Amino acid sequence: MSSLHLNDIVSYFTNGKCVYYSHKEILYAGTFPKLWAKNHKDGTGPKNCRKCDYIGLWNGVFIGYCVKCAINIYKGERGRGLIDIGVENKKDNALKYPSIFNTYLNNVKQEDIGDIRFVDSASIVKERQQLTLNRTNTIIQPITRYNPIKISTPIIPIYTHCLTNEILNIDNQNGNNNIDTDIIFDPNEDTYSDDSTDTISSIETDSDDDIDIDI
Repeated sequence: MSSLHLNDIVSYFTNGKCVYYSHKEILYAGTFPKLWAKNHKDGTGPKNCRKCDYIGLWNGVFIGYCVKCAINIYKGERGRGLIDIGVENKKDNALKYPSIFNTYLNNVKQEDIGDIRFVDSASIVKERQQLTLNRTNTIIQPITRYNPIKISTPIIPIYTHCLTNEILNIDNQNGNNNIDTDIIFDPNEDTYSDDSTDTISSIETDSDDDIDIDI
């Protein structure tokens, strides 16, 4: 590779072609307009715009402005702008502006731009595309959640009668059968004559009323 100094621009050649040149410590594609390189508007270009310095580079040299600078600042006069590394803006409202790949990069091969010893842009793009493809092809298994079946253990009431003839005292001495009861049952009536009523006892399980069973 040979170099040629022309004023403050240093051009680098390979096989008789200028692959890139430098101006004020910035490297540009060999066909990038030198007048533009010398006259970046404030806040634009690889030295003053972070996006231009990232997505505007290919193989370590500057090839074009980011879409914000190209559209908002230069109004399409310096291209449609790049939206990613090597990817030009293709929105309908930008198609009226000239493409850098149809003007100063026309018929220029990717491998002839810059130097892969600086950065191998093609490999970076390929790796990113493969990563995107892997994410797209990844099948995420849905998580199936089973609703537990709730079984309620009922409280079963058991009814028991209080027997009225349980307490019997027979007076053998008097020859009389004296019935001494705390509860007197009248056979002719359906209810007890005492305040006592039927007792209800409940049997409950030791476990909670609601049992969750996962199946």
